Amino acid sequence: MEWLQLWKFHLNPPQELPGRTPEVIERYQQHRENLASKGQTLTDFILTSVFDQEALNRGWTFVENDFPYRLAPGIQHFVFWISPQNRLSTDQKLEQLNLELIRRGYSLDRVVYYQNLPHLQSIPCIEHYQVFISS
Repeated sequence: MEWLQLWKFHLNPPQELPGRTPEVIERYQQHRENLASKGQTLTDFILTSVFDQEALNRGWTFVENDFPYRLAPGIQHFVFWISPQNRLSTDQKLEQLNLELIRRGYSLDRVVYYQNLPHLQSIPCIEHYQVFISS
């Protein structure tokens, strides 16, 4: 997906997922199978592996997406995960995201983020935003 296509989805999620490359799809399926063989779900994995104690205390974490969508070169894909214990309003959560992006040196005019529609969320139990940054 090109940046100009992605830009229109800022806080306005697409009706269908942008898709992943065949290589990313294969890695994602292997990851899920590996978790299942250990009796873990994707939700378990996020809560125990993506959230460290600092992130749990803060109420969120911001990480590179291990299984990014198919994007044009120069676009990075991150995920802003929100702890289930986080009781901030949506506006406050997005303010935390914006502050983190600025802290990391990103210009907000080169950032797009949205929450996937409920029927498109692979991990609906944990609130999260897809975040895209154009270099």
